[in-house]
Order: sequence, then C-alpha cells, then structure tokens
Amino acid sequence: MLFNLLGEFQCASGMSGCRQPATLRVKVFLCGAILGRAGQRTVLHSSAAWGGLEERNLLFDKVLVYEIATSRKLEFQPHGTG
Repeated sequence: MLFNLLGEFQCASGMSGCRQPATLRVKVFLCGAILGRAGQRTVLHSSAAWGGLEERNLLFDKVLVYEIATSRKLEFQPHGTG
C-alpha cells in the first residue's frame, strides 16, 4: 500500500521518472518539521535549515491541488434523488 501511495505522490507532485522509496525519503520527506496551527488551519512548519525548502514547498503545493481520479461507480448519490 505504501508503494502505491508513494507512486501517487510522485504523480501528484509532478516528479519525473520512477524513484525508489529510499530516494523519496531523502529528497522529500527527510527534514525537520512541526505540525501546528495557523488560525483555524492545521499546518506543517518545515525547517529551512535542512535545505531544499523551496523545492519541497513546490512539491507539496502541487499535491494539495491534485485531483484524484475516481471511478464513476464511486460517485455519491444522495438518497431520494433520481
């Protein structure tokens, strides 16, 4: 399951080529961060000291706007409508 999630992350972030999980860990996920709040929103505060913060922020911005394609059979149909 994790391998599939990492593959979907690569698609969502626009990373080119197939990367191994260890490569993704070092290039993307290995950094200092604190989960916190900004007003009413939960945010992830990433450390700038680890390097590559701008690149990581661009990847995460792409992931946030990524739309996951789902099968039409999974669309929600409220009860009592056509």
